[in-house]
Amino acid sequence: MPKSKRDKKISLTRTTKKGLEFKQNLVDVIRGCVDQYARIFVFSTHHMQTNNLKDMRLEWSHSRFFLGKNKVMALALGRTPEEEVCENIHKVSSKLVGHCGLLFTNSTKDEVLE
Repeated sequence: MPKSKRDKKISLTRTTKKGLEFKQNLVDVIRGCVDQYARIFVFSTHHMQTNNLKDMRLEWSHSRFFLGKNKVMALALGRTPEEEVCENIHKVSSKLVGHCGLLFTNSTKDEVLE
């Protein structure tokens, strides 16, 4: 039997890809935060909801959260000692596995864990 002309798949999404400029901008912003903030924390999420993240961002308005592609964030920090932005920061990029993000803050470790 001949192929039906009605059996065509049509994509209904109208989203646009973020592209190279967005990724380069993210790399620049993360590298700027490395100099601006004293501490970096890697946090992992499990079933993260938008409301929870909004609440965290409101509480920690003095800090920066980054949730994005791990490879792009690792590239911004530097994957090897030769590529790293600051000393020993390439060790942080090796911890970016799975659903995780970066928290840049000037708060102490005890305050963040609380």
